[in-house]
Amino acid sequence: MPIIKELRAFYLPDSAKLGFEILVPKETGKIKKEKLKTLPVVLYFQSAQFNMSYSMQQVAFLALESVPVILFDYQGVGETEGEARLDNLDKDAGAVWECVKNSDLIKGRKLVLFGQGVGADAALRFYLSHKDQVKGVVLESIYASQKGLIQERHGFILGDLLARIFQNHSRRQ
Repeated sequence: MPIIKELRAFYLPDSAKLGFEILVPKETGKIKKEKLKTLPVVLYFQSAQFNMSYSMQQVAFLALESVPVILFDYQGVGETEGEARLDNLDKDAGAVWECVKNSDLIKGRKLVLFGQGVGADAALRFYLSHKDQVKGVVLESIYASQKGLIQERHGFILGDLLARIFQNHSRRQ
């Protein structure tokens, strides 16, 4: 059963273009149509290392089982415009969710969050501001701290230095 990718994009209030896609199965022969609406929708928070299309293989199995999956690129990642910032990842997800939550495909379904790496941090932040809408959260390869993320991405010496700078900057705000 092939997957259909519905590519979409919209503009944020600051005029940055944010792209997303919804993966849905081409056919629904395995599951009766009345049961389809009882399946959740998954909002996928990728690791932000590559664009959303690269991450499709991580969630395609869900779409093949008739679960719609919403993928999106954070600002500054992939085809999306804007500046990449850790503290904006959940806001990007919120903007995408607001854009799709009332569509015929999504409306009335339970929302499950799936976050990997940096996306796990963003999924937790999204959850905190959308608790009433989220029915489940799946986190994979989550970092214990943003310092750990920075150290892994930039190596021990440079990563430690950048993490200290980041920590001092965060305290001042």
